[in-house]
Amino acid sequence: MGFPTPFLDAAIAIEAERSLAEREASFKVIAAWSLAQSLSNVFAASPCEIYESLTHIPDNLLVLLESPEGWRALASYVALDLGLHDLRFMPTIH
Repeated sequence: MGFPTPFLDAAIAIEAERSLAEREASFKVIAAWSLAQSLSNVFAASPCEIYESLTHIPDNLLVLLESPEGWRALASYVALDLGLHDLRFMPTIH
């Protein structure tokens, strides 16, 4: 006798959700590192210092990692946090 279908369906749905959440978290880490590397070319700070600053942004602002305008806003946040001059960074879109 196998598992009743509702239980199996629920288990599959939970695993799919977990995978999606893990993929989104991974994307945000990659995006934050990419932003940190880009900003290190503009600001007088290392990518590690910039990434560390980005780890302190509130969770509800992580959506800013998904757009060039968001990167611009996060660049201002990093400049303020690290006491750097805000150079009006705007990422290049390829």
